[in-house]
Amino acid sequence: MRSKRRWYSILLIGVILLLASSIVGCPQPPVIAEFSANPTDINSGESATLSWSVTEATTVTIDQGIGDVPSSGTQSVSPPATTTYTLTAINSSGTVNESVEITVPPPIDELTVHFIDVGQGDSILIDLGETEILIDGGGKSPGVVTYLNQYVDEPLEVMVATHPHADHIGGLIGVLDAFEVDEIWLNGDTSTSETYSQFMSAVNSEGAQVYEARRGDTIEVGELTFSVLHPVNLSGTTNNNSIILSLSYGQVDFLFTGDAEQEAEVSMLTAGLVQDIEVLKVGHHGSKTASSPNFLNAAKPEIAIYMAGTGNSYGHPHQETIDALTQIGAEIYGTDICGTIVVTSDGESLTVQSEKQCEPEPAKFVVSGLSISPAEVRVGETVTISVTITNSGGSSGSYTAILKINGGQVETKNITLNAGESQVASFSVVKESSGIYTVELGGSAGTFTVTEKAISGALAVSASVKFPSLGGGTQTLYATVTLNGQPVQGAAVGITVYYKTVTRTFTASPTGSDGKTQISWSVGRPRGGYTVRIEVVATYQSQTASTTTGFYAP
Repeated sequence: MRSKRRWYSILLIGVILLLASSIVGCPQPPVIAEFSANPTDINSGESATLSWSVTEATTVTIDQGIGDVPSSGTQSVSPPATTTYTLTAINSSGTVNESVEITVPPPIDELTVHFIDVGQGDSILIDLGETEILIDGGGKSPGVVTYLNQYVDEPLEVMVATHPHADHIGGLIGVLDAFEVDEIWLNGDTSTSETYSQFMSAVNSEGAQVYEARRGDTIEVGELTFSVLHPVNLSGTTNNNSIILSLSYGQVDFLFTGDAEQEAEVSMLTAGLVQDIEVLKVGHHGSKTASSPNFLNAAKPEIAIYMAGTGNSYGHPHQETIDALTQIGAEIYGTDICGTIVVTSDGESLTVQSEKQCEPEPAKFVVSGLSISPAEVRVGETVTISVTITNSGGSSGSYTAILKINGGQVETKNITLNAGESQVASFSVVKESSGIYTVELGGSAGTFTVTEKAISGALAVSASVKFPSLGGGTQTLYATVTLNGQPVQGAAVGITVYYKTVTRTFTASPTGSDGKTQISWSVGRPRGGYTVRIEVVATYQSQTASTTTGFYAP
């Protein structure tokens, strides 16, 4: 019995040892200690980091094109969309998987706003994906249909006619003929023009929903919402009844003002509707009747775009408007210089592209037409010297006209000219002495000569000695020179003094504008019974006049 128990014990121990041996020699399945992503939410174009740690694996792989990886490590990834990454760990005992998802929101469509060059007029296309809104269409010529064909996916969802002037609605007639339009927004104002009549006929034939815009209305189309800020009602001029729209796309704000002027701006300011914006369509083609300082200071646009035709007869944009926009630090673009301007935004930032180079040619001044009138003058008369200054450059600037006579600077004049403007710079100079004068004005204008005019008539001189001193000392003679009874300025006067056997000569300073001069001299101590005789000779240009005076010492 005891022997049988021993065999049972030995058998049990053997089984236990066999089982233990089997357990020790059997491989374990892989262990994924970590598989994570940081961060798990990113935007398109951003990166996240995958991190992992695996034990007991012979092969470790990650899908989505990453492939085999070491048992631990990190990997930077930039998925274009929401993506699930799966890590697979393998050994002879089996396969283990673990997954992590990185979320990428779909990209925001880019908003493009086209400020179309239609010459002297407005036309603005707002395009987001397959949604298009057209604000105004410029004049009938050149029209905008050809341009719109590149961008409009029919139908054109919304058309806005800000007011019934031909340079805003003329081009819309062709648009209504070429495209299906869902909604048309008008301000309700009318006109007696043939263009307006044709436009309204096209509107009525379109079959679109037609609305009159008033403050507080919204225009909702696709993902976009436009707010109507003006008009409240039709109480102002045609320009001041313009529809004014604001649009916010993400963090970027636009303001479209039509031809609204300062009256409409005051109305919006009073209602507290003018907020900081990024892009301003400058009112009324850049006229000084719009863009008041209060309005611009409230709106503070980063980008200001005016729409005007090159060399238009209105002088748009006015310099006052450009100066006001410059004062608030806005970047200024104009269709007259830049052609069509396109603003693109993703809702956070914006870019501006233009059809042409936007930097205007610097101011360039041309001096021409020097004139001197009259070409011959008498001393004391006035000469008018003029030149024409023309700014042939592409931007405003200041020019300093410098007048030189005989090489010396006489006078300067500062002139500010807009591009294409001309102005006459005139100087008046009084001749103070006789002779030939060289005149230079404007540098490149050249050198000219002014000569004295020949005099006619009789030259005369009168003289007297007042309060002669017989006790010696200084004597003074007073002379007056006239020509045809009028004072002569610049005449030369000389005297010869005869006393006893002494003869002396003296020269006076030239006569002044009153024709007078004086000269002092000394003849010693004249004694009684002697006469002091004085001959006076006056010379002016080619004429000479003389007289005799003196005094007697009793």
